[in-house]
This record gives sequence, structure tokens and C-alpha cells, in this order.
Amino acid sequence: MIVKKYEKAFPGAVSSLLERTYVVSLNGDDFVSELENLTDVDFAELIGTPEFLFEPDDTYYTDGGIGFSYLQLVRANKAWDITTGDPKVYIGVSDAGIDINHEDLAGKFVYADFVTTTSSHGTWTSGFISPLTNNDKGVSGIGYNTKMIGILTGASSIFQLAQVPGVRVINASWANGCDTPSRVESAVYYEIRNILDVLVVAAAGNGSTCGGPNHYVYPAAYNNVLSVSSVGHTYPIGEAQMKYQKDVHQRYIDPVNPEDNTHQHNDKVDIVAPGFDLRTTDYGSNYKYIFHRTSSAAPQVAAAAGLIYSINPHLTANEVEGILKNTADDIYWIPYNYPYLGKLGSGRLNVFRAVKETECIDEVNPIIDLVVRDSNEDIGIEPNIQTIGGFWKSNDIWIRNQQDGKYYYETDQTINYNSTNPNYVYVRVTNYGCEVSGGNDELTLSWAASTISHPFPEDGIDNTHGLVGTKIIPPLAPGQEVIIEFEWYPPNPDDFPPVFGSVDELNASLVARIISDDDPISYPTSSNIVNYVKNNNNVAWKNVNIINVSPTSPLLSSKFFVYNSTDEDQTFNIELSESKGTANLPLYEEAEISIKMDSIIYASWLMGDSSADNIKFTNFPEVKLLSGQQSELKNITLQSGEIGGIEIFFNFLTKKMTNTDSFEYDIVQRDALSGNIVGGGTIFINKSNRQIFSANAQKENNNNQTFLAANDIGEPALYNWYDSEGNLLYTGREYVISPEISETYSLEVISNLDGFKDYQVINVEGISPFSLGTISPNPAGSQISVSYEISEADSAYLIITSLVDGTYNNYILDLNSNQRLIDLTNYPNGIYLVTLVCNGQTVKSKNLIKN
Repeated sequence: MIVKKYEKAFPGAVSSLLERTYVVSLNGDDFVSELENLTDVDFAELIGTPEFLFEPDDTYYTDGGIGFSYLQLVRANKAWDITTGDPKVYIGVSDAGIDINHEDLAGKFVYADFVTTTSSHGTWTSGFISPLTNNDKGVSGIGYNTKMIGILTGASSIFQLAQVPGVRVINASWANGCDTPSRVESAVYYEIRNILDVLVVAAAGNGSTCGGPNHYVYPAAYNNVLSVSSVGHTYPIGEAQMKYQKDVHQRYIDPVNPEDNTHQHNDKVDIVAPGFDLRTTDYGSNYKYIFHRTSSAAPQVAAAAGLIYSINPHLTANEVEGILKNTADDIYWIPYNYPYLGKLGSGRLNVFRAVKETECIDEVNPIIDLVVRDSNEDIGIEPNIQTIGGFWKSNDIWIRNQQDGKYYYETDQTINYNSTNPNYVYVRVTNYGCEVSGGNDELTLSWAASTISHPFPEDGIDNTHGLVGTKIIPPLAPGQEVIIEFEWYPPNPDDFPPVFGSVDELNASLVARIISDDDPISYPTSSNIVNYVKNNNNVAWKNVNIINVSPTSPLLSSKFFVYNSTDEDQTFNIELSESKGTANLPLYEEAEISIKMDSIIYASWLMGDSSADNIKFTNFPEVKLLSGQQSELKNITLQSGEIGGIEIFFNFLTKKMTNTDSFEYDIVQRDALSGNIVGGGTIFINKSNRQIFSANAQKENNNNQTFLAANDIGEPALYNWYDSEGNLLYTGREYVISPEISETYSLEVISNLDGFKDYQVINVEGISPFSLGTISPNPAGSQISVSYEISEADSAYLIITSLVDGTYNNYILDLNSNQRLIDLTNYPNGIYLVTLVCNGQTVKSKNLIKN
């Protein structure tokens, strides 16, 4: 044997075993037994070669469009309202390969000695611990204001790292032993925990590690190491994808074979964290999706420990482990996790509960503070000044058509009216206080029919609003949350006020309120729902309508009631805008957005001088096209208690279609005098992919007539023909005209399946001897004079059509005359279309305004 290396393995160790342990490097195959035969050697162990516990896939993987971040699942975003970490707290990273110049890791390492290795494993794990965050690029990490120190793998390296001042927790996402523990390493981790007071967090194993998911993997399986296994986070439980489901331990769900497609599960596992389908930093300022490895779960727990130490650096490693385990969320209630009972530790990491419990340790005057959040930005402070973009979008309230809201949480569905099958409303309540709640607090839920300004049940319960129900809130520890289910039979929408005539879909506004003697509502009920919600953290509001643009769901519009809930006449402005922009076209360019006013709102708007911003007029006076990022209808006056209605339509344009599949559109009601927001609602538009069609038409001239024929798009559709002034001339695939002069016509094709549309402009040369002249006066009072040229016609007449309700009157013309007087006394005020027809063919149309 040739000795290549001989040195103390654990300099500074306290225990006699470690103080007498040396690292020896020798040549040969069976030197362990030879060493043990030496008189001065008690025993010898082979140091295992570390196996890194995730293997990135070469394919850049996306999250399937669910959009539920693992950081949200572990409540990291809520924890950051308490602490984002202290740079004086160092998290050790025992690993290999770190790109310290990565754009998301630059300046985050105090020291790292494995920079030059070829592996990128350390870059991957570091991206879960403390990457640069809020820098408009890359990824976020749980402990993003802590610092990191890197060192190579192995018990000896970890022991050295544990002696560095400021290092409180060390992450080890690797394995170097199976089933049989090492006496030396067991002593090492005992001393690190109990003498040096440092918490070591290790990856439990990837299922295939050490021969199967039930086997022990070291160092994670040592008694003084916190062992972390994994669950999914991407898809809701029960999703047809059957993979990566939230809080489910099996990667691909197969109840018949529960040992397949899992990571380690055994009685040494202490806690779990998301470990499937995660994005992190990669070498060269790149980023990578990791399919499934516990190497990505362990650093999340290490980062959470770093946040705990940032709040209270005087805690021991044992106390920090206890906090992490005691505040973990139970996941054994999920049927797919039944086979692993007792083998997934205390549950799934909850960073918010962990840091909240830590914060409460030194609280002198603990209180109960029950909260239903207004948004993800809401941190429970009254008044809520953190929420931006509307107080009516609470993520703590969601609606489902079936009893699955605890699986599909924060995922809304449209409300279905059915007299025998209920809908289900789910409300999340969180205790932001430092005292356990009493268990006798109540949660009430009220509804209102699509009203921008939500009325309260105290205003009277009728067919437009009322109480869904009242539930008891169970005792909640600090930071603990509960999801409460309400069964709801929504009212028949046909019973709503006849604002639009028949109501073909049901939308509702929901308000949840906590009633508690220990945490009373601080701001009294008022007519302004926005102020009420903003000033009470135990009140939240959800007023969201959903439009699914697809051939199987042809609903293309969303209706809202506009309500004056004050005791006096009030004037309002209605703002309409896209609330979340996209990297592609703004919504108003990718789709035609229009607003239809009912008779109450339209009449009031006319009385307010038809004041508006960024709107275009249409053939129908009560319908306006919205032509900018933000449009506005102004000066709408409603009497006390008066209610009107608006309807918003979305028709996507095939020539402008992008790959953006979801949009948010806000409707805001403001007091016109003060500018204060008094109500609001949001439309979520989900757009499905579809085969693109185009509007195309053929034209043929024959005998002073032009025949226009639209190509069939191969699906049910409307074919509309317009003149150069935008007047609708005819609906149908084929249209015959006799234009008096050269003119431009437009073909509009609208799919009856999902409302997608396209246009084609067609130039037609004038070939008709007939013409429509002047209409005088215009605007008109009780009478008009219409001039025309019809001397060569065999028959001719005028049509006057109301653009409000479509009613019309015909006036037969004298072929020997070129002018006719028409009495308008019995015509209501409004906009009309005057059309000249000769020999049965439309010649020309012009608009007429009657005042």
C-alpha cells in the first residue's frame, strides 16, 4: 500500500471519536480490511462517492399553463411580508459546480470553493435558496436576502462549513450511503447538531436511489439530519394530466403501483416540499426546468430555516427543526397519499406558518387576527394599501361547479344555475395573529347579481342579492389557514330585473365577512363597498366573470348591473381597461371590444352629453366600440336605488390572433365628482386555439349589377355586408348591388361557434344610373326632404330603418319625381338608416338623426 493522504478528518471536533478520526487515501482495492488489521486502528470505513439527487432533463419544460408556482404552494409570498431574510444569516451549500457570475446569483455567495468543477448541480440548488429576486429576470428564491457559502460534498466538508461563523443551516442535496449508517458520519452529524448547533438539511432520495423508495439514503437518514422528500405542485388534484399534482407524492399517479414514480418515503423522512417540475438557475446565466428530484425540495426547506434564523437568531437547530415540522401542512388527507402514511414526515413545508410562529415567540401582547385577503399583495394590515388592480379579485374566494374546491383551489369556474345541483363556494381564512382563535367565530357569505357595486344583505334580501350562508371557523393557530366550503343554489337568472330582457347566463358578486368578538369589524358598513373592503381585513370581495372563448362554450359577452346604492342621485363614470398587459398585442387590438348599454344607462349617458374617451360609434346607438387601452363612459346619473345594465362583448380577430390564451379586463365604477372608486368587476377571458379562417368574397358584374359572394368558411357563421360609412346593408353569403358610383364595401364574417371574426374590403365600380342625393335637414325635426335620381327605374322606394330596434317603414316613390317629403312626427328620437331601392336592388344608404 502507498499512502497518498493522511490528515485529521474533523479538525476542531469535540467528541473523542471524531478527534481520533483521520482521512487516509491509499492505492489498492481492499485497503479497508488491511487498515483494520493494524494495531492502532479501531475500525475503518470507506467514504462513499456522493451521488447528486437531481438530474436535469435536456428538454426545456413548461408548467402546462396551470401557473401555480411552487412558491405560492409553500406560501413563500406570504412569508416575505414578514421577512425576506437577513444577509447576516449564511446558508451553507454542500455541492459541486456553481456559476457565481450567473445573473441571478452574482454577489449571493460569501465564498464558494467548487466554482471550477464541471457539474452545474450547485448552480441548480442555489437557485432555490437565495437567488437575486425582484430584479425583473430569472427566478425567485425563498430566502432571497440571506447569503450563501459553498463547499464540496462529504461529511468532512460539511463539518468544516458548520464551524464558519454565521452559518446556521447547511443544504446537502446528495447521497453517499445506503441502508447502513456510518459510525463516523453519525457522530459527525450529532456534533454538528448538538455541539455546533447547525441544522443540516438533506435530500431524502429520488426513489431509485439505493434500490427503491423505501430504502434509507444517507446523510438524510441520520437522526440529526432533517430529511426532505417531495410532492408535486403544478396541476390541481384530480387533473386529467395525472402528473405533478399539488401535494401528491407520486409523480405519475398510479394507485395500483404506489411504489412507482415516487421519491424516497420512509420513517426517516421529516418533511416534504415541491420536487417536480421546478425552474431554477443553470450555468451561464441560463435557466432550467427540473422534472423530478429531491435535490430541488431540500434547498427550499434550508431556505425556510434561513428565514426563521433571520427573525430569531437565538433559536437552536432543534427548535428550528421543530418549527418547520410543527407548521407543515397536512397532506395525508389526500387519497393518493394514503399509501405513504407516516412516511412523508409531518407534511408539506409551509413557509408562512413557520416564520409566523417564529415571529410570535417574542410577542408580548398576542392577538387573534382573522383575515380573508383581498389579493396576493394583501398582508392583512388595515387599511389595505398593498392591493393594486382592484379590491374585487380576492384569491381567497373561488367558485366551483362540483365539490372539489380543496383540490382546485384558487381556480374559478362559471356559475351554473340548476335547481337540483348546487355550486360550491370556497373561502380561505388565515390567522395572522399570534394567538390561537377560539373556534366560535363565524364566516358569512353574501351574493349579488353581477353588480359592479355590491349591495349588502342589510339593504334587503330580494331576487338580486342575499345571503349564501354562515359557517363556523375552527380554531386556527398563528399562520394557520382553513378552507371553508359553502353549498350554494344560485337563483334563477330569469328572476333578475329585466335589464337586458332574458338573462342567458348567471354571474354573481360574492362578499365574505368574518364575524368575531375577538376580532371585530373595524370599519362600519357603508354604501361604498370598496372602502368597506379596503378598511376591513376580515372582509373580502370576489366579482369576477369568466368567458371561455371556444367552440364548446359560445358565450362571448359578460353582463353587469350598474347600481346607485347611495341615498341620493349620483353621477358616475365607467372605466373599461385591460388590467394585465401581455407581451403580444393589447387586447383591444387583438379583439373587437364593444359595450352595449341598456335603456337606463344609455338614456342617462345621452343626458350627460354623451361624454366618453376612446370609443367609436356603431350602427346601433347603444353599442360602442372601445378603441384604446382605457375607455370611459362619463356622466351617467342614476337615482337613489336605480339600477341599469351594461354588456361587454369580445370578438377576436383572426388576422390579429396571438398565442396569448388568457386576459383580464376591468370595469370600474367611479364617482364622477370625487373620482373615488365605488365599484368594480373583472372579466377573465380564456381563449382556446382554433383553426384560422379568412373573409374572402368574389364579385361579378352583370347587367348593371354587381354580384358579391362570400366564400363559405366551413362552420356556422354570419356574413354581413357594409357600405363605406359602416352601414349594415345585408346579412347573407350572397349580395347583389347596383352602386351609383364607385364605392368600397366591407364583408364581415363572424363565427357562430366562438365569435372570431375577419373582414375583407371590396372595391366596386359604379355602374348604376340611380343615386341617393341629400337628406335635409339632418339632424331632422318633424319632416325631411330626400332627393334622388330614379328616372330610368321600373320601381323605386325608400326604407327608413331604426338602428335602435330594427323597425322600418317603406315609402314608394314617383318615378317622375326626384324628391320626396317625409313626415317624421311619429318617429322617436334616435338614429335611422335611409335606403334607396330601385328595381329591387339596394342603391345607397345614408344615416339620419331625429332629434
